[in-house]
Amino acid sequence: MEFGTFDKEQKEYVITTSMTPARWVNYIGGLDFGGIIDQTGGILLCKGDPAENRISKYIPQLPGGDMNGTAFFLRVGDKILSPFYSPCRDKAESFECRVGLGYNRIISRANDRKNYIFCQMNLIPNCLCVRICNPR
Repeated sequence: MEFGTFDKEQKEYVITTSMTPARWVNYIGGLDFGGIIDQTGGILLCKGDPAENRISKYIPQLPGGDMNGTAFFLRVGDKILSPFYSPCRDKAESFECRVGLGYNRIISRANDRKNYIFCQMNLIPNCLCVRICNPR
């Protein structure tokens, strides 16, 4: 089964499904501050060495049903949704995660809503920037 391809022109790996056998992680940041993000929306932030200086919890070895990491929620009418696959586990009608050098860009459609998510680490000041857009 194929889970994605490499886009040579954009120099990005393109994951075409949120349901891969294991989480696909991308390290974003530098030596002093950074973190990992996966295609499901799980995020771990760390100051210094990621093995010893974790700011938030992220355990990729747990079964797929366990969500550990960051979660974003959207309220649309009386429904609670997430632009990421986790933690709501809404099956996307379409999904694309573009993994680049220092960023992840996710474009998905679920519950009749299109989601654009862009995550990158800003080193000055040390912070993670997550932009979420839900055009109608």
